[in-house]
Amino acid sequence: MSGKKYNFKLVKDVFNTPWFSVEEIPSVFPGEEPYYSISCPDSVAMLAKTLEGKYILVRQFRPPQGQYTLELPSGYVDQRESNLGAAQREFLEETGYRCEDITYLGAFKICPSRINNTVHVYCGLNARSETNKHNDDNDIEIVLVSEKSFEKYISNGTYNETVGIVAYFLSKGRVFS
Repeated sequence: MSGKKYNFKLVKDVFNTPWFSVEEIPSVFPGEEPYYSISCPDSVAMLAKTLEGKYILVRQFRPPQGQYTLELPSGYVDQRESNLGAAQREFLEETGYRCEDITYLGAFKICPSRINNTVHVYCGLNARSETNKHNDDNDIEIVLVSEKSFEKYISNGTYNETVGIVAYFLSKGRVFS
């Protein structure tokens, strides 16, 4: 593999929002069109189980999909916030639960061909409900599922979020064994 590189100083912002930007990257090969990528902050996700052994998922409407989806509680890492702090904050905000034991599962790229951020994935044990409130602004519904149901949702496509599937199978051997 030849290690072609491009000059990051030549990267140009094409479109900006508070959540992401689209960037134009000059081609590394003469005569080719520029490449476009999405730049956004790193994010976190938490796969957690309650004291009763239920997985905590969230259902929320996702405009790009035009439907409600089942996902792990997740969100962006704020400036001056640790990845673990962001995972704990997002999990509590979205679910009203807090985990006693948290294990870091790793850093993952969702779509390295187009998106430059990293998702830091955690696994939590012994999650306890601290409040009935959650982030009402996002129309989030908490969904508690058994291991058998979660596996069924994965196998039949009801649950198709990549990060959650990776977290589930990684946690089986490392955390939930």
